[in-house]
Amino acid sequence: MNLPPYRNFVVRPTSDRLLLVDSQSRSLHLAATYLERRGYIVDIEVDGLAACRRIACSPQEARYDLVTSDMHVQGDGAGFRIAEVCAECRPRIPVILLADAPSLDAALFCMRHRVADFLARPIALDDLERRIRSSIDEFRKRQRMLRFDQVEALLARVLPNVIAAKDPSTRGHSDRVAEFATQLGRRCGLDDEDLGDLRLAARLHDIGKVGVPEAILTKQGPLSRAERVEIEKHPQIGHDILEPLVGLTRVRDWVFQHHEHWDGRGYPCGLRGTEVDLPGRILIVAEVFDALATARCYKEAWSRDKIADFFEASAGRHFDPELATLVAHGVRLEGAAWFRTPRSTEFEAPLTSP
Repeated sequence: MNLPPYRNFVVRPTSDRLLLVDSQSRSLHLAATYLERRGYIVDIEVDGLAACRRIACSPQEARYDLVTSDMHVQGDGAGFRIAEVCAECRPRIPVILLADAPSLDAALFCMRHRVADFLARPIALDDLERRIRSSIDEFRKRQRMLRFDQVEALLARVLPNVIAAKDPSTRGHSDRVAEFATQLGRRCGLDDEDLGDLRLAARLHDIGKVGVPEAILTKQGPLSRAERVEIEKHPQIGHDILEPLVGLTRVRDWVFQHHEHWDGRGYPCGLRGTEVDLPGRILIVAEVFDALATARCYKEAWSRDKIADFFEASAGRHFDPELATLVAHGVRLEGAAWFRTPRSTEFEAPLTSP
């Protein structure tokens, strides 16, 4: 491998720690120098078994974010063993294996051990760095989604039941809002990560009601001004309850914002227009739709035409105008079933709003 001129480097801030394992000392040092200039923290090993010991014994605060290794590095079967040791770490460490002559057996091994990448040599240093960056980013995304699924499984089962125990009239509300919001998000072109955060925010959007007196939550008549002040505290209470959930900032934000209006007349902050992200605006629509479409102790369920009329009249006021128009049209045609049907060509294009 040839080291490109230094002026071509664009140093990016990173604290990612790499272990490079290769019996070819010159190639190893060239790659290490290049990656260090790119901002990585790099350790090197020419002996595969020594690399295994280093990986297994590294303290948690100095864990490697990725390991690259020549499959035929010094040490009997050490290249394969390195991949196995990385897979045994908790959490696992992504591995990129390199080979001069890839074989079918090697490829099958990589599949079984979920090796992050398998590269044929020679490989240009800039290509190697791109594959390293991509592997680290993809691994972190998968880890985040795994943690997210675990958190969601716990929160989505427990917390909505807490709300329902305090206000039985809303039982099932969070699940329905999550379904409506997720399907509307798919129609608007949200990716899986956004949909996951939106689904969790929808399940938890009313968690702040645990801090509102039951007499207010279950009151059948109109609320007094003082009671309205109390009920309008629940987005802030929900935001505070969810504060310990590290890494779920967007979920907390959308819970906090689910009573904001497009025209700035909502609460608690009077946010306007695109000051609320598109997934948050979708949650606002889904929450109101379920409130209108479901019978409550103080009202009957609205008909599909009445709901469609409401969304049309509230476009650009309560709701994002494009979202309100989309929902009004769909609900007028199919009612709540519109949220459960596959995407059709009529609604294929994502919204133009940011």
